[in-house]
Amino acid sequence: MQSEITKEKSTAAGRNSELAAQQTERVELDRIRTEPATQIRALIHPGVVAQFARAMNDPENKIPPVVVFYDGENYILADGFHRVAAARQIGWKDIPAEVRTGTQADALKCALSANRENACPDRIRTSGEASRWLWPSGRT
Repeated sequence: MQSEITKEKSTAAGRNSELAAQQTERVELDRIRTEPATQIRALIHPGVVAQFARAMNDPENKIPPVVVFYDGENYILADGFHRVAAARQIGWKDIPAEVRTGTQADALKCALSANRENACPDRIRTSGEASRWLWPSGRT
């Protein structure tokens, strides 16, 4: 099932130009893969999820879209794990998402880039762990 495309464009502050001005779609939450392969934070923090859930319940708040990569079959979450968890917690069926064409590796590269600027070092997996996902054959 194809997601409904909106005409809205969004530019996420603090992201590089490659990520700016992407088309936003509403993507069904059950179609978004949220697996550890692209989750570079060590864990999902319940307090952060609760904050997002409260904010998302207020129609006055504009929550930035999550970022997913579509590989022709799957929507792979790259940025927005806490927002997706919050959306699921409050019963949303879909979420605004910047949808890009790409692979699991593309999603991981995006996740690394997105979290480089806004994450605490102790919350991110080691760079060696990320390298193993990017280059499973051992190339770094």
